[in-house]
Amino acid sequence: HDSEADLDELVEVAKARLTVLHRLDEARLWGASDRKLDRLAALLFRTGNRETDGRAEKMSLAATRVAFCASPATRQWLVSQESLLFSCRLRLGEKTGPRPE
Repeated sequence: HDSEADLDELVEVAKARLTVLHRLDEARLWGASDRKLDRLAALLFRTGNRETDGRAEKMSLAATRVAFCASPATRQWLVSQESLLFSCRLRLGEKTGPRPE
């Protein structure tokens, strides 16, 4: 598998991650239950193909970290949302992330 990503692929996976993070943020603000938050978190990179999902997970996380590190406010928002996503994944039984290549 080619380890290089083209720009279109990077943009696509970053948008997917940000969509889920924004939905989690909005749902949390409206007082959604853990069950609802978990269902939203389960939408991110779960095609059943561990290699593809792992690649998308790593690329999207790296892209959002770069994009959101410019200011303390955006960095804190990202940390907060990633923490929420991680908590949801733990509840869903995803005790390990994608395996390193």
